[in-house]
Amino acid sequence: MITCSKRDFIKTAAALAAPFWIGGCAFRKKKLSLLFFTDIHALPSEEVRAKLSSFHGLIHRLRPEMILGGGDFVHNGLRQTPAQSAPSWAVYRDFHLSVGKEIHAACGNHDLVGTRPDDGTPPEADPRKVFCDFFNLDKTWRSFDALGKKFIFLDASQIVHGEVGQPIYRGRVEEDQMDWLRSELSATPFGKPIILLTHIPLITSFGTATLGAHEKLPPGLAIENNMEVLALFEKHNLASVLQGHLHVNEQIVWRNTLFVTGGAVCGKWWKGNLWGTPPGLGTLSFDGDRPEWRYAVPQ
Repeated sequence: MITCSKRDFIKTAAALAAPFWIGGCAFRKKKLSLLFFTDIHALPSEEVRAKLSSFHGLIHRLRPEMILGGGDFVHNGLRQTPAQSAPSWAVYRDFHLSVGKEIHAACGNHDLVGTRPDDGTPPEADPRKVFCDFFNLDKTWRSFDALGKKFIFLDASQIVHGEVGQPIYRGRVEEDQMDWLRSELSATPFGKPIILLTHIPLITSFGTATLGAHEKLPPGLAIENNMEVLALFEKHNLASVLQGHLHVNEQIVWRNTLFVTGGAVCGKWWKGNLWGTPPGLGTLSFDGDRPEWRYAVPQ
């Protein structure tokens, strides 16, 4: 089983803890900076390993206070058994440890290992187990307070128990998770800045931009009960929503909330750009409570 233990993390972080210098002066940041990367789609190939290594220097130069991952850490786990997906998790694990800093992760649809294996193997009883074991989590949706903000992670990749050839998942926040979210928000001070992470987007212009203004977004590309979810935040300070899944770099401000779809580390699944977005990641910086998103690509 591929996991990322605290011992692994501490060992690697110590090795990468050398000071960072620019022009002979120690680099100091005044703003709070959070790094967000998503859609790695790790595969067991030397080409993917080499492309992932190009991100190491970029991440270390950005020197964020926290690193957030938006899901789809491996490719096609939902169509593989745990044993079949293990080589992909091993490639991601090497990248993960090279970052040298804890990564707080949201679960993506490709991370649901063994949902419907292509070889006919019976589905796993818990397709989220491999993800949770790797990141040492009890469950895929959770929250914590840090850096003066509240971070909330949702899991909207809901499995569809259909036949082969039919959709495997849809985007929806189920009622047990909605009940938990209501409880979390009821205990959160109204003015506290909240950063929400979800792999499948809550709000996106992707359909309008790529299909046309009157075309319906295909199932699974956005959270179908998004308005119900967002209604729970009406009396709260939802500063930003960080999203993945679509592999495009997109920003939308709606009701004073910055919605960011964060591109993809793999770009067009390791074959260049997708809809004009190159492989990359970004930083969400705060000067006070005002968020600013910047997309960056490795050189």
